[in-house]
Amino acid sequence: MHTPLKDIMNFFLGWVAILLPGVLTASIGAVGAVAKTPLLAMYSVHGWYAECYGQLEQR
Repeated sequence: MHTPLKDIMNFFLGWVAILLPGVLTASIGAVGAVAKTPLLAMYSVHGWYAECYGQLEQR
């Protein structure tokens, strides 16, 4: 039974090196989507409010 710790670590690090970019990309994408949603909501509400306010001022 020849499984030195070094081989296990190399195997593990190899998988981490393969999977880490995908995990980072996915988490950055998720964080970006979560961060964008309130900004988009605020922007659309602000635009709707400004549009209604502008119509009220014209009357």
